[in-house]
Amino acid sequence: MWNIKDKICLITGATSGIGRETAVALAGMGAHVIITYRNNEKAIAAKAYILKKTGQEIETFFCDFSSFDSIRKFVTDFHLKHERLHVLINNSGIYETDYKTGEDGYELNFTVNHLAPFLLTTLLLETIEKSAPSRIINVASESHRDAVINFNDIGQKNSFSGRIAYGQSKLANILFTRQLAENLEGTGVSVNSVHPGIVKTNIFKTMNRMAISMFKLIMISPEKGAETSVYLASSPDVEGISGAYFIKKKIVAPSAEALNKNTAKKLWQLSFEYVDPLKKVIDENRSITKYYTNGEVTIVWKPCLCTHVTYCYTELPEVFDPSERPWINPNGATTEKIIKQVNRCPSGALTYFHNSQQKKQNNMNDEQQNPQTCIEIIENGPAIVTGKCIITDKKTGNVSETKNVFTLCRCGKTKNRPFCDGSHIKNPFE
Repeated sequence: MWNIKDKICLITGATSGIGRETAVALAGMGAHVIITYRNNEKAIAAKAYILKKTGQEIETFFCDFSSFDSIRKFVTDFHLKHERLHVLINNSGIYETDYKTGEDGYELNFTVNHLAPFLLTTLLLETIEKSAPSRIINVASESHRDAVINFNDIGQKNSFSGRIAYGQSKLANILFTRQLAENLEGTGVSVNSVHPGIVKTNIFKTMNRMAISMFKLIMISPEKGAETSVYLASSPDVEGISGAYFIKKKIVAPSAEALNKNTAKKLWQLSFEYVDPLKKVIDENRSITKYYTNGEVTIVWKPCLCTHVTYCYTELPEVFDPSERPWINPNGATTEKIIKQVNRCPSGALTYFHNSQQKKQNNMNDEQQNPQTCIEIIENGPAIVTGKCIITDKKTGNVSETKNVFTLCRCGKTKNRPFCDGSHIKNPFE
């Protein structure tokens, strides 16, 4: 029987509103909750809020849903830390009343509300299937009922209406849910969509004041709005149910257009062409040492030694800028903060020197001219080091030199066997 305890649950758009309350509820049930964010301050606040409410720590990952490349990078980073994903809740959404486009040039409501979860789910699907029984929940809306998919002008460039664009994107959520459920039949993965109600959140902040005033009369709290998503994620009562549309924990028939199988298949193909899930993130040259300075100190980054990249931008937000790779942003913190955080790097990929130490800088420049140590990162496994590599144990101060082939577990601690035994997962840098 399904039990949410210890399940890995990813919730998008969960720094406030429905998503945050969904995270609170699932964390309170013992799930391992992960949320995405665009604003680091909001992520820190949400993390503290959930900890206070539940006593549970959560994970946070940067992801901008208006950018397909950002989604691809997030998925890459997620896979560096996790082999399983039991629950995916596509909760992130916007309501834009003015015509805008995302980074990839598509209308913003359609991009964030449909194309982004389509791409994210597609890229995570192999992991979700491997984790079965597992669940996907797409947050839709009753706004879909008057909508159609305008394949001739899906971005409404000729005549834009925020209401129509939003409704179309929510219809797309349900069509995507139904087609995906059909594709995943027999895999142990269920896919359902939900209308949370008209919830008091920031999503409607761009509406005109009169509309907002009317909505306020029937708005419900984020806690109430999260109830059906939480139910679909946690309840054993919905085992085996897939492709359904839920309101207030009950299955409700969506619009006739949402049940159109031909429209669903056509939208699927169009979405696939738009987001190109098969496109790979271009890896940067890991053999090149890079330098970043704030004027007082210079951070030296050796990508070839990096074995736990997500640590940098999930744990060191004041030093590392998650919106850009390779994330290093020394101007975002004091020199003291930079030194303290760089010293916590578990793999030796990050070091620093004071700019006044010209000799040390010259030595490092000379070192850059020498052949680089060969590091091979094995997916879900260790880093394989070939050639000369100096490793310092920061607890004991012992210095050792690798010879021939040496393995470094993904927690950044050395092991005689090639894979981490899991003992460092909770506190890998203590």
